[in-house]
Amino acid sequence: MKKEVVHLFKALSNPKRLEIIELLLRKKELPLEKISQKIRLSYKSTSKHLLLLESRGIVVRKQKSLRAFYGINEDRKICLVNILEKAKKI
Repeated sequence: MKKEVVHLFKALSNPKRLEIIELLLRKKELPLEKISQKIRLSYKSTSKHLLLLESRGIVVRKQKSLRAFYGINEDRKICLVNILEKAKKI
């Protein structure tokens, strides 16, 4: 469990990844291109951030035809909301 917590906080430590998480908490699911456009980051960099978030179980990817859509993992949603709300109070 200790290792999981460390990996979670490392994933949350990057400002662009936090932007992605906050965006996906507001919008249920978005394609990679839209996420990249919204956070003003290259397609390649956005993809790398999403892969890391996916490997940590924070986001899930759904393939629809040729497009990849990303959303917050429902099992982690409440935890993420609580962490972000508490962090904003600091």
